This record gives sequence, C-alpha cells and structure tokens, in this order.
Amino acid sequence: MSYVIVYDIKELDNATRLKVSRRLRKLRALKLQQSVWELDRLVDLRELVGLIKAAGGKAFVMKKQVIYE
Repeated sequence: MSYVIVYDIKELDNATRLKVSRRLRKLRALKLQQSVWELDRLVDLRELVGLIKAAGGKAFVMKKQVIYE
C-alpha cells in the first residue's frame, strides 16, 4: 500500500525544508509535485509529519487509491 504526504513549510525555514526533502530522497520516495511525495512506509511518513509540525509547518498523509486509469 502506498501513502502520499503533502506538506507546507514556511518559506524562510530552509533548514527544515532541506531536511525533509533529503530524508524523503534517502527513503527513495517518489516526488509527485512540489511538497507532494509518495512512499509505502507509513511509519517514516509519521516521523516526517512530526518534524514538519514541530517546525511550525503543516502536513498530512493520505492513503493512495487509484480510482480510474
């Protein structure tokens, strides 16, 4: 099962922005759009949501479900 994380980090918080994107790349997440990534490991995404929210950002994780191909 895959999950999608969508987040918004304050524009001036480059350190958190860089930390999150590096972590997602290290986990081999698939970048769908700016600040939208897909990954199959929910535990790792939960950790990232905590990091983002602790820095004052917003984040949520959704279950990926294909409706139509």
